[in-house]
Amino acid sequence: MKFCIKIVLVFLFCQLSVFSQVGSLKGKAVESESSKAIRDATVSIITIPDSNRTTQSTRQSGEFSFDEVKRGKYLIRITHVGYMPIERIFDFDGKSLDMGNLFLLPTSSMTDEVTVTGQSVTAELMGDTTQFNASAFKTTQDASAEDLVRKMPGVIVEDGQTKTQGETVKEVLVDGRPFMGDDPTAALKNLPAEMIDKIQVFDRRSDQAAFTGNDDGETSKTLNIITRADMRNASFGKVYAGYGTDDRYNAGGIVNFFSGDSRFAILFQSNNLNNQNFASEDLLGVMGASSGRGMPPGARPHGRGPGGGGSLRRGGADINDFMVSQQSGIVTTNAFGINYSDNWAQNFEVTGSYFLNHTENDRRENILREYILNTPESQRSEEISESLSNNWNHRFNMRIKYNIDSSNYMIIRPRLSFQSNDGVSLTNTGLLIDNQLANNTQTDFDSKLQGMNLSNDLFYGHRFAKKGRVFSVQLSTSYNENSGDNRQKSIFEEYYEDEDFSDSLSQFGELDKNGYEIETEFEYTEPLFENFSVEFEYENTMRRDKSDKLTYIDNNDPETLLMPVLSPTLSSMYESDLLTHVAGVSLRYNNAGLMASLRMSNEWNTLENVSQYPNSFDEKRQYNNILPRFFMRYEFNKESNLRMFYRNRVSLPSIDQLQEVLNNSNPMNLSTGNTNLNESSRHDLMMRYSKVNQQNSDMFFAMIAFGKSDSYISKNTFVAARDTMLYEGINLPAGGQFTQPINIDGFNSMRSFLSYGKYVGLIKSNVNLTGSFDFSQIPSIINEQRNVAESKNISLNAVVSSNISTELDFTVSTTSMLNYVTNSLVKDLNSDYFIQKSSLRLNWIFLGGFVVESNFEHQYYKGLSDAINPNVYLWNLSFGRKFLKDNRAELRITAFDVLKQNNAITRNISESYIDDVRSNVLQQYFLLNFTYNLRVYNL
Repeated sequence: MKFCIKIVLVFLFCQLSVFSQVGSLKGKAVESESSKAIRDATVSIITIPDSNRTTQSTRQSGEFSFDEVKRGKYLIRITHVGYMPIERIFDFDGKSLDMGNLFLLPTSSMTDEVTVTGQSVTAELMGDTTQFNASAFKTTQDASAEDLVRKMPGVIVEDGQTKTQGETVKEVLVDGRPFMGDDPTAALKNLPAEMIDKIQVFDRRSDQAAFTGNDDGETSKTLNIITRADMRNASFGKVYAGYGTDDRYNAGGIVNFFSGDSRFAILFQSNNLNNQNFASEDLLGVMGASSGRGMPPGARPHGRGPGGGGSLRRGGADINDFMVSQQSGIVTTNAFGINYSDNWAQNFEVTGSYFLNHTENDRRENILREYILNTPESQRSEEISESLSNNWNHRFNMRIKYNIDSSNYMIIRPRLSFQSNDGVSLTNTGLLIDNQLANNTQTDFDSKLQGMNLSNDLFYGHRFAKKGRVFSVQLSTSYNENSGDNRQKSIFEEYYEDEDFSDSLSQFGELDKNGYEIETEFEYTEPLFENFSVEFEYENTMRRDKSDKLTYIDNNDPETLLMPVLSPTLSSMYESDLLTHVAGVSLRYNNAGLMASLRMSNEWNTLENVSQYPNSFDEKRQYNNILPRFFMRYEFNKESNLRMFYRNRVSLPSIDQLQEVLNNSNPMNLSTGNTNLNESSRHDLMMRYSKVNQQNSDMFFAMIAFGKSDSYISKNTFVAARDTMLYEGINLPAGGQFTQPINIDGFNSMRSFLSYGKYVGLIKSNVNLTGSFDFSQIPSIINEQRNVAESKNISLNAVVSSNISTELDFTVSTTSMLNYVTNSLVKDLNSDYFIQKSSLRLNWIFLGGFVVESNFEHQYYKGLSDAINPNVYLWNLSFGRKFLKDNRAELRITAFDVLKQNNAITRNISESYIDDVRSNVLQQYFLLNFTYNLRVYNL
């Protein structure tokens, strides 16, 4: 027995001796020429020979430190954009080692010593980040950042949106800092390509997820523009002004002042050419006359409906995608913005922006709608509308990062926006049953609305002395307010064989809507043993929404002179309170090329709905869900990796979906909410493979994502076969529709994306091939029968972009989109349509300063309404001359729509109808424009 005890004690002593042979390693990354500290450099220590890797970033002071480093042989590698990487092999004795200053040589200093020939490395893969080398893509002198990213593999710029790796870019950073808030279009359209050294594409996580290292799946596709070292102490930008036929004008500019960490930018814009760079929160004024109370008549939402479909519209993006570039119609724009970024003292990093825009939109539309009905009679409608809107928007964003010390830091993100909109519209809708005109509705609508959104995120993170032990807390608050009034007058005429019937409606509506949300989240991570850690999480959310919608019916009898009467059917005072508790635990593994985490959480939701008018009730519901989440990333080697993510989440209905107040802004299409709605549960699975071959300059991306929803919030539509009384005083004419949201099972979706890009030396061009396949099944109820709208969308895209010189730049592209839409209820309304878009973009500078720019596009579509021309050719052509020092000035004349064929066409597909929409657009004009480029270096 004593012998066994001795053996155990000896074993424990040996183990303690082994574990005691750990120590700390520290050093500092500095620039070789100036000895200036380099922050945010990537420092990796790699064990030899098993290649286990530990990585961190240098602090503000350039310093780094690793704790609990075991005795052994290591390789240390330090990298940073703009510097040559360094590597050193060393032996560590398990004690403390100070490596002192480690000097990095700027890549710019190599230009006088080394002549680089051949094609630059196109891209490299750095974990989840794909980094493109801007020098591998030649652009002309005046090219924008958007012109540059168009050439990059896997990137598609269309209808004002930038998509990469199958996802829409939501944010653009400049040297890791926000630029113009969360508006990617403002950055890409206004920043010059010549200032860019690298562009990084990655999935941006929340501050809390980035700090703890736990991927929660709440990411947004982000571009980070890394500027050239010689542009970080310079002033640059451009100003321009032009005037043309039909009183068309265009003026604006952007000026950047860069001085090290201090950055200031100012931009301004004024035109009546539909040029706009606005983010989603500026859309209060363009969300549709059809929405009735609470929505102005500036425009009607377009783009892809819930059933999928392709957008053909020129000059507009899908509002439902939360970003816009141009609105269809004729839009006059005035905009002003400033962006500021600097380091205050050594510990404060401050970024802020203010943006103001004013738009006036003159819009005309023609909508051909085919209804999905299981009835013997076919039903379709034609709508003609005219609208005018006047929209003002103010947006303020700020981000403050406070590095308290090496173990603590804080981030504050306040945001504030104001919007106001005045609008009027006139709509005429005719309903045809079996191609016979059944009724006609004319609606005159005007509104005045105001909106305000205020939010703030406060994050605090702490790293303990023990490696891997971290604590963080985030407090998020928000408040929103919308108010306004509208007036509606409608005339309804119904046609019968023996007689006609007519009726009229005049009403006045008031909206008062507000809400707030307070969310607190705590996370604590504890290392268990080597490569394993556990994270505990608790989240609490309190949300309150209040919506008062009051509608008064005018008295149509001039003899009684009665005041307008409050309509209980068209009015409601409603409040919704949500209390959420989430408790979860995650187990994480991180070793060499494999990172994985498994999370299980329990979410408790208490939803209380309170109605004060017209009915009084107080209803409370409780939900409890176990929600799993899994994340995995595996690096096969330096050039390829695989990422997988699964999540189960629930969402509660919004107050607009719950509030049962009748919307009669279109008397033929009535809708209301449903206070009996329940939560919806969704499952998402995503896999993405990335491979970058630096030696061959080729890239490959593949992504596939699946979605499934239980209790999906869809629509229950009733189509009246004859005049039907819905409520007291509310009649639904024959052919009219009444829609209400419901919960229904059976929603499924799938998205896939493939991209291959390669530099082809034979033609000195980059070739990019992309393909996608999207599939969705949207269930709904139509006249008490279940319908499943199934959509399949196939897209193939090929792009050849020149890489010949900075004087000759061309891009040839073609995109084919094939769409299949089927409905289980009505087979006759299955829709197949084909879209082909091809373009040739040419920019040629010759004879020392003469410029020719041509943009030719062809659109072909088959399977839409017969009234739509299947072939459209759009050609924009300009000639210019550069002059003054370094050709900084340019005088150019532009012909827009040379062939006079510009149009705006959209197909919308929903659960119960298919739309073909045509809108007015800019017609041919000629514009003489002067541009001056500002360049001042070495400030």
